Amino acid sequence: MSQDGNREDAGSQGEDKAGRIVAWLREKQAEDILGLDVREINSCTEAMIVVSARNVRHAQALADWVLSKLSQTGMELLGIEGYHPGYWILLDANEVVLHIFQVEYREFYNLDGLWREAPRLKEHRGQETEAKGQGAEDSEE
Repeated sequence: MSQDGNREDAGSQGEDKAGRIVAWLREKQAEDILGLDVREINSCTEAMIVVSARNVRHAQALADWVLSKLSQTGMELLGIEGYHPGYWILLDANEVVLHIFQVEYREFYNLDGLWREAPRLKEHRGQETEAKGQGAEDSEE
């Protein structure tokens, strides 16, 4: 019973943080943004965001921008991996984990497919289907 209550409180915090991060990513033209609610299938985080970057410099610029915004807003950052070489940059913001990929690495590691059972974050439902046109996002409630 308390587990459900805690999940709800934490989930809304994670969704709020994820929404802010997505907005920041859009400001810097991140591509194929996918926001996932992973609370029910992952005990380490509540939301996961997967985006594509056009090249290494774009990926690093996206990471720098999100890091700057997290710092400005006082949001927690637990760690960052892969900044150099920039093919797959991971930012762990506690409730939200952000993956910034070069397109070919995103396709190879296929996190979109690995986490396909996770529901889309509310503000993302339908948006990534327009960009990707894949059947996995076509599920309706």
